Amino acid sequence: MKKAHKGVLYVGVFLCLTHVSMAKDGFSLGGVVTLDNKHVGGGFEVGFPLLQKGFTIRNYISVFAHAAENTNSLLLLQEKITFGGARDSNMARLYGFISGSFGLTMQEQQDMFKSPFAWEGFMGGGADIYGGEHASVFIEAGGGVNGNTLGVMQGFGRIQVGFRGFF
Repeated sequence: MKKAHKGVLYVGVFLCLTHVSMAKDGFSLGGVVTLDNKHVGGGFEVGFPLLQKGFTIRNYISVFAHAAENTNSLLLLQEKITFGGARDSNMARLYGFISGSFGLTMQEQQDMFKSPFAWEGFMGGGADIYGGEHASVFIEAGGGVNGNTLGVMQGFGRIQVGFRGFF
């Protein structure tokens, strides 16, 4: 897990230091670390704008791995839509988001491609804090419900911190 966090950090530093002369709020790549009341995890995301006319709507597709000491590990594919204003004086952008995930549950004595499969629904708010034309650090907080295809469902609260490089 520590190697994954170091890898995410190195990619983030690389993206923050790399300046590509394209649209500053276009396509983005990023890494994220998540912490909720049951799991710790991380992953990467790919984002692109859907609407940018004073009001901004962006789409993010992410792959996450979550793990905890006393629960099953998860590998999730996430779809997230963010909606909010444009950059505030080129320093920050506040937004709300809604996301859904579906993925695999990794259990000790079971094939991970068999049931039960994991899912979650999550919503909240966040802020992109820009460190230049092409890079930002973001923080998101919110809550939702998660469960599996056997019908087990629980609520959770989550904080996500990460970086985005814009191309």
